[in-house]
Amino acid sequence: MSKTYQSSPKQTLQAVQALYEKKWLTYPRTDTPYITENEMAYLKEYKSQYQKIYDIKEALKHTESRSRYVNSKKVQEHHAIIPTRKIPTSQELKSLSNLEQQVYERVLRTTLAMFANPYQYEETKVDLQCQQLEFVAKGKVEIDKGWRRLLSEVKEEKREPDHTLPPLEEDSKLQADLKQIQKETTPPKPYTEGTLVQAMKNAGKKIEDEKTKEILKEVEGIGTEATRADILERLKKQAYMEIVKNQIVITNKGKQLGQVLEEDKLLNSPEMTAAWEKDLKSISTGSLNQETFIKRIKHLIKQYLKQVPERMNQSREALEKLQQQNEQVSTIGTCPLCGKAVKDKGKFYGCEGYREDPSCTFSMSKVIAGKKLSETQIKSLLSKGTTPVLKGFKSKAGKSFEAQLKLIGGKINFDFSGVNKK
Repeated sequence: MSKTYQSSPKQTLQAVQALYEKKWLTYPRTDTPYITENEMAYLKEYKSQYQKIYDIKEALKHTESRSRYVNSKKVQEHHAIIPTRKIPTSQELKSLSNLEQQVYERVLRTTLAMFANPYQYEETKVDLQCQQLEFVAKGKVEIDKGWRRLLSEVKEEKREPDHTLPPLEEDSKLQADLKQIQKETTPPKPYTEGTLVQAMKNAGKKIEDEKTKEILKEVEGIGTEATRADILERLKKQAYMEIVKNQIVITNKGKQLGQVLEEDKLLNSPEMTAAWEKDLKSISTGSLNQETFIKRIKHLIKQYLKQVPERMNQSREALEKLQQQNEQVSTIGTCPLCGKAVKDKGKFYGCEGYREDPSCTFSMSKVIAGKKLSETQIKSLLSKGTTPVLKGFKSKAGKSFEAQLKLIGGKINFDFSGVNKK
């Protein structure tokens, strides 16, 4: 199997687009998971050639058109992304980027999985009773890995390990070893670009109104397969969010925008999105004309234009207040070179004058000689030009030492004069 490379949704979309332009994959701007009988016919014809590309020995005998994959009624403008009739040579595959190789192999193997045996396992469920309390024990034995063999590089979600059960009969008596386990709840994991795209696709799942939920489910949430990655790129480019260690972090600017938008319950509501999607669907079926829809939108825009001055003033006041709070939180001290504010930049502290002309180049790391400095220590260094004697520094040889830090000409120096010598 090819090595798995981390990539953003936009990079993946670009890789799929490149493979489409090479005529190796079908049209990429689709979110339909179905194909028609026409595609099924040529996939069966080229199946053995696809297998040779990655030396797949699996017996792929299920060539019947199963409705789980082949359904013309559910294919709208474009069918699912599948390999084309063009078979790449090994040399052509090597000329691709790592991500393009990975994408092509994933699409090909997923397509071939249609023809593989189903994944089969045997599961036993036993109901147990202990001191009037009911328990359930489950045992699972894998019989045939089936299509999973073709996708063995896919990382499966963490789950409880499979267990086998001993021979049991109804009304059997067993010895139970009960233990009380204490655990703490954990907060949700931060979004990555991939999981956020999936959340956008599934937006509306928690809506209580069933009709609204059904509409959002049908249109698959926010955006389309073609636009979701671009939405994230735009948010990054405009500095509303950034990626830190593969996780999405909302910037102060993003938090400010969120606070302002939170006050507008109309534009933020999934119900509004669902209502528009319902109208667009009605236009496509002829039960609503385009002019009526546009008239409604114009009326909404006119309402917003009337409310803009008042909302702008309220938003500006809220923004200014939040900006002042953020300024106070992010400012750590005064720059020793130009006198401007030194602010928290994430992994380091830097002078806010770096964008000015002439620019100030003062910055300092939060970790010096292996020791992470506290905010109090940094403030002392910037205000007094020195810190108390600090322990926990490490030399290049790995030896621990203690010293004071001193700011001299905007540079941080070690001072050992105050260290007690033994």
